[in-house]
Amino acid sequence: MKLLSALFCFLLVLALGARPILAEHRIVVLPQDVLEVVRLLGGMPQVVGVSHHAVDRRALMPEVAALPSVGSGFSPNFESIAALSPDVVIAWREYPGMELEQRLKPFGIRVVRLDMHLPENLEQCVHVLADLLGGHAHNKGEVFLRWVRQAERNLKGCIPVNDKPPTVLGRHFVAERVAGPGSALFDLTVGAGGNNPAKVLHAASSIINMEWVAEQNPAVIIQSVSLCTLDTDKGQEQLAQARNRLMGQTDWQGMAAVHTGRVYALASDILGGPRWVVGLAAMIEALYPDAQCTPSAVQLHDEYLRLFQAGKAGGAIVAP
Repeated sequence: MKLLSALFCFLLVLALGARPILAEHRIVVLPQDVLEVVRLLGGMPQVVGVSHHAVDRRALMPEVAALPSVGSGFSPNFESIAALSPDVVIAWREYPGMELEQRLKPFGIRVVRLDMHLPENLEQCVHVLADLLGGHAHNKGEVFLRWVRQAERNLKGCIPVNDKPPTVLGRHFVAERVAGPGSALFDLTVGAGGNNPAKVLHAASSIINMEWVAEQNPAVIIQSVSLCTLDTDKGQEQLAQARNRLMGQTDWQGMAAVHTGRVYALASDILGGPRWVVGLAAMIEALYPDAQCTPSAVQLHDEYLRLFQAGKAGGAIVAP
C-alpha cells in the first residue's frame, strides 16, 4: 500500500512538472483536509469553490463563508464547477470517479488527485500543493512539515518498549464497520504501539463479525466520529454520546474494553490529514495512559491551531 501511494505521488509530481500550474490559477477544492493545508500554505485567495463539507468548517476557515459550494465532495455538481471557471479541481485519489475528468475536460479544467488523509502521503502531498500554489507556499510547507516530524519523533519516543502491546480495534463511524489496513484509523492504532488483529483483514473498512470481535476481546476500542461542529463544548458532547452508545450496545458488553471503560471516541479530523500527529498523541494516551507524553493531544492540537491556523477554533478531539 505504501509503495503504491509513493508511486502515485511520484507520478503526480512528474505530471505537475510537465505542465506547471501558475500561482494565479483558480482552484476548486473538494477534500476538507486538503483545504486545511491550502489554508496553512497561504493559498486561500486562489480557491474559488469548495465542497459543502467546508461549510461546516467556517469557525476554522472563515474564508469559506464567501466561497460558492459545488455540492458533495464525493458527488459534486459538475455544472457548478464549470460555472466557476477554475483551472484546477483537487479531489481524492478515487472519489469522485473518472467521470470528474470526463465531464470537466471539455472546459479545459484539470483534476489533481491527492489522498492526504493517509499520514504516509502527507509530506509528498504538501509538496505537490506548494508547487501548485507557488509564492511562499514552499517555505510555509517546510515549517509545517518540520513541526510534524518533530512531534512524531517525540510521540514515538514515549511509547513503552517493554510493555506487551494492548489489543485494539478501530470502529469506523460508518455503522458496524471495523477499520482495517489502508485506513488512517488502523494505521494510527499500529503506529501508536497497539496490536490490531484487523491486520488479517483485506479492506480498509470491513463489516463486523461480532463472533470474530468477541474472540479478539480487545483491551481498547477506538470509535471514529465525524463531527458536525467545531464548537468544542458541542463537539465534546457529540463524542461522549457516540462513546456511550457503543458502551451501551448489548453485543459489545462482553468485551474487555467495555468492561474496563477503555472505549474512546476520536474526531475523524485528527485521524489523518494535517492533524494526524494529534490523533497519534490521542491514540498513545488511549493505549498507554501511564506514558505521559508531552505535549498532550489537547496541547498539541492547540499548538497546531496557533501556529498554522491563526488560532481558529478546532473543536473537540477525544472523549473521555
